[in-house]
Amino acid sequence: MAARFLLLLGLGLCMSPASGQLAIGFRGGVSWSNMDFPSADELDTRARTTPCFGLALNAPLSLRLSLQPELAYVNRGYRLSYEPAIDDVTGEHWSFDYVDLNMLAVVRLGNESARPHLLMGPAFGVMTGARLLTERDGSPSGGSVIDPVKLRLNRAQAGLCAGAGFTFTTGSSVLVIECRYAYGLTDVFGNLTLVDVNGVTIRELKAYDRSLSVSVTWLMPVPKRASETTGG
Repeated sequence: MAARFLLLLGLGLCMSPASGQLAIGFRGGVSWSNMDFPSADELDTRARTTPCFGLALNAPLSLRLSLQPELAYVNRGYRLSYEPAIDDVTGEHWSFDYVDLNMLAVVRLGNESARPHLLMGPAFGVMTGARLLTERDGSPSGGSVIDPVKLRLNRAQAGLCAGAGFTFTTGSSVLVIECRYAYGLTDVFGNLTLVDVNGVTIRELKAYDRSLSVSVTWLMPVPKRASETTGG
């Protein structure tokens, strides 16, 4: 699947000068990340609110269709509450830092300067760090750094991304406001096995990313070469 999207991206970059102008810009927003535990439904996990930001390159294929690869920083994880509190500790925050490569297809509806759009595509990430934070009085404070290799976490992440928003054309630049949902396909904990004090297996724990984000992207056209502007 990744090879197909890379091929489409390459074709899009080759076709874009004839169909429209390449644009590059910055994307920033807020993400609400949580995780789905299929084998542990009793876990009371809640979303963590974290920033997300990165770079986007938009390659138009037509007036309405474009390919948009993105390189972004994303923080994934979840919040687990303790009821009752344990020694003034009310919960814990699992935090995973990722560098993501998104390969998105964007479909814009209509021809107005302000028009809605849809987007969808795969997302691939690499875990660059992990932390376990202690929660007191509803806020994370302190904690410890986790070695993903030592804990045998899956550092490679694959998933799907879909969303919708509005595109606003302002002169030569474009402002994009959108909402996205990320559906992780990779078990972050690598099928972690939980055992009791006697070494007896309790269960195999799997966790998958489920994130919602709201972001703003500012795209500016990439200057054309002199040979392209003069037709030479």
